[in-house]
Amino acid sequence: MMNIRELLQTRPLLFDGAMGTYYKAAPGVECEQANLTDPAGVLAVHREYLAAGADAVKTNTFSLPRLAAAHTPGWEQLAQAGWQLAVQAAGETGAAVFADLGPAPDTEAVPAGQVYTAVAKSSSRRWGPGISCSRP
Repeated sequence: MMNIRELLQTRPLLFDGAMGTYYKAAPGVECEQANLTDPAGVLAVHREYLAAGADAVKTNTFSLPRLAAAHTPGWEQLAQAGWQLAVQAAGETGAAVFADLGPAPDTEAVPAGQVYTAVAKSSSRRWGPGISCSRP
């Protein structure tokens, strides 16, 4: 994998685009569900962004905080599959992988910050060493 800090000394880091927009999941189906129902399709999108010159891809996990807050069964499996697919695609080119977590809903029961932090920490434990929820 590339040394991102060294690359940033010479030029901007080029990321992939919006997975959900590109993938165009079926109406009513979360794009993240495709991590389990259509992994080949998600992998193909990652590969297309990399072939177009992206230095990094983001996991197909943007809606995880919302899914976790709604207690959607299996959100953890969607997170793991999203990470594995991004790592697989990035490994083919040496690109970097970044976790993509969108906004968490703010409810009376649980504040958004608490949901987001819990999802980030849970995902970082599952995704292994080298993943951090803190700033450098």
